[in-house]
Amino acid sequence: MALTDAGIDRLAGPLTELYADLETELITDIAGWLARLDYASGSVQWELEKLRAIEALNASTISRIAAVARKTPAEIERSIAEATSAVLRGSEREIAAAIAEGRLPMTPELLAQSAAVRETLIAMLRNAQDRYNLINTAAVQSVNAEFLRLANIAYLRVANGLSGVGDAVRRAVLELADSGISLVRFPSGRVDRLEVAVRRTTVTSMVQAAGKAAIAFCLAVGTDLVEVSSHLGARTGEGVGDHGAWQGKIYCLHGERAGYRNLEQVTGHPSDPLGLQGYNCRHTMRPFVEGVSTPTAHEYDLEENRIAYEESQEQRALERRIRAAKRQEEGLLAANLDAAVATAKRRDAQQQMRDFIEETGRTRRRDREQVWG
Repeated sequence: MALTDAGIDRLAGPLTELYADLETELITDIAGWLARLDYASGSVQWELEKLRAIEALNASTISRIAAVARKTPAEIERSIAEATSAVLRGSEREIAAAIAEGRLPMTPELLAQSAAVRETLIAMLRNAQDRYNLINTAAVQSVNAEFLRLANIAYLRVANGLSGVGDAVRRAVLELADSGISLVRFPSGRVDRLEVAVRRTTVTSMVQAAGKAAIAFCLAVGTDLVEVSSHLGARTGEGVGDHGAWQGKIYCLHGERAGYRNLEQVTGHPSDPLGLQGYNCRHTMRPFVEGVSTPTAHEYDLEENRIAYEESQEQRALERRIRAAKRQEEGLLAANLDAAVATAKRRDAQQQMRDFIEETGRTRRRDREQVWG
């Protein structure tokens, strides 16, 4: 099972960074326009000001997102192809050796397995591109909505004497940078920041594509068994949402038999989005042939896994705080405002991260602390 956590991060990195950079640019664009508005104007002039600003901002947003969208298909294809290759590589070597040694017969299905896997990947590539198109469209809408919302709040604060222009703009920029600009609303009603939505979509697309390719490979080989990967710090929870409980084992795709439980019943794959290869799941599975395949996954102690998972969640929270403070710095500077408070927040969060790493012995992930502006 060659697709490790580090491998997933490496493959997802280019797309994640591309959109993180885009998010920072959009934050600074909005901050810049918030700073240009005349908050002392009358209501009619104010509406005209907003109209001019939103037209310019919308054009800029579409241009920026279009530039990113042109780069996305190649990166999606690369990440999915490499992830699938990493998952299947070990099984392909085992099958080839078994055929060469006469332990496994060559069949027409085996000869056609590459084509079957390729067709599966083409379908998954289309599906992933559709997800990114949805994200891009929602991002444009979210930028416009956030600008108008924050501009109106700032205007009302100034008009009602609650604050001066500088303070009103500062509050708007801090709120914008703290939450991240684009709240991407999916048909399910789920709300995510742009960066979070992209990271989740990238990881999920990779592991789901590799999973479907593994099942296509199983059909070609004639096996009904798959081995699920494992990693320390797997998600904990209830039922199929407790990834730490079901990882690292071998399952039947259909029904169950002695020594092998049913994949869907235990892990939720493919019907439950909380289970194996659901939302943001990093587990993969590979074909397993009795008498040919050698188990590779490790079964971790559940308590050890729980502690590692809780520590990982605390580290992710600190990483989010650092990124939020950095976005506040970028936004305030774009609005020509003093960023000292945001700088202090960033330094405080970074010190907390240093203390956490020293206490737990975990590896610091500086790439996850970047905003890529």
